[in-house]
Amino acid sequence: MKDQVLLVKIYRYPSLLRYQILIAYTYTLNIRYYYPELNENIKMKKIIFVTLILSLSGCFELVKPAILDPSSAEAIEDSAQKIISGLTEEEEKEFNKALQYYSFQAYKIVMNNAFTTSGMKPHDEIMRESYSSIAGLTGKQIIEKYHLVLEKKRIKTENKNIKI
Repeated sequence: MKDQVLLVKIYRYPSLLRYQILIAYTYTLNIRYYYPELNENIKMKKIIFVTLILSLSGCFELVKPAILDPSSAEAIEDSAQKIISGLTEEEEKEFNKALQYYSFQAYKIVMNNAFTTSGMKPHDEIMRESYSSIAGLTGKQIIEKYHLVLEKKRIKTENKNIKI
């Protein structure tokens, strides 16, 4: 009966945590079977159960970070909002700058296509192409990539300005 009540209470937790609790509980049942002298010591069981839960909780990522989805303009907006909700104010400003930089790549693509004979590409295709380098990245990864690009540009301009 006690086991059934525990199982009912477990289903209130997210699936990954539920899995960890069940593993820890079955481990304590195995300890109870193989070490009957621990049956009297309830504190020891609780300590083992809690340490197992804590050790397993570090092994899994319960919440996946939001990633950028450039499949369509609406998907870009939705995924950007999800990413922004998980960032601090300073990171949010940097993320917005990075998105502006990568959206400006679409302007470059449009200008390059304007002078070709193949004609203009659809809007969604241009957006996918401009955001392809940051597709599937988290907000912090996009910010890091943006800073790397800025650093490369800075180094390139410094190298041009050096006179030999």
